[in-house]
Amino acid sequence: MVAPTIWVWRERRVLVFREFLDHLLLLFPFEAPLFSKWKMKNTYVGHPFFEKKIIYKKFPINLQKKIIEYTSSNSVNNEICVYGDTYVREFLVKSGFSCFKNYTELDSAKVRPLIAYQNVRNIKRSNPRDCELIYEENYQYTFSNQNIKVANLWYCN
Repeated sequence: MVAPTIWVWRERRVLVFREFLDHLLLLFPFEAPLFSKWKMKNTYVGHPFFEKKIIYKKFPINLQKKIIEYTSSNSVNNEICVYGDTYVREFLVKSGFSCFKNYTELDSAKVRPLIAYQNVRNIKRSNPRDCELIYEENYQYTFSNQNIKVANLWYCN
């Protein structure tokens, strides 16, 4: 079975799939660590459409790198809490970050400074209040010739 997009919706859905599937085929390379974390056997096979690099973009890595660049160039401690989605966590843990919360918890955040990011999953949610936009990523969608917003990164002090 080709893997469902748990990285977009609910990662814990793997627990259901694990009950009736032995092995998953992955279309994107960044899915492997997510399924492996939940002890789900998987094999990255790729996708012929994306292999031609027609519209494939290494997202969310750009956003993760921007978080690291911003914190290191602005002397921000990596103990700062990052609000967003779970799939960025894997990459940031390797860089020494330890506080992660869902974007939905941002409105009730009492401790600042913090970093908040919106991506394709939560881009329609409201922007954080009293925060500085430090990065915006747009993607030129080839088929409809549209410029689509795919990510925002905020620093809230």
